[in-house]
Amino acid sequence: MNLYFFNERFLICLIIGILPFCFGNDSASSVNHWAYIAPERPKFSELNHSNPIDHFIVERLKEEGMRLSKEATPENQLRRVYLDLIGRPPQPDEAQSFLLNPTDLEY
Repeated sequence: MNLYFFNERFLICLIIGILPFCFGNDSASSVNHWAYIAPERPKFSELNHSNPIDHFIVERLKEEGMRLSKEATPENQLRRVYLDLIGRPPQPDEAQSFLLNPTDLEY
């Protein structure tokens, strides 16, 4: 690579980097950009769920005319976790050891 090619690439990058500043920056749009707005903690009218994120999910489902599905059985939960984390379904002995010791915290 010769020196001329390097200088040409450097000059192009320099021009591209400086162009936005040459034509001015619209201050009204830059002030209203989402990155410059201070975040506000949302107000919850009622929390009927164990996790606050569920509140947003349920609200969106209500807007779409839908509702949450019922909770999966422990067998389905175990299968989903194995497929997500390991990539294969659980072996019968692995499933039995999990299903014989039920808790409220299956996940």
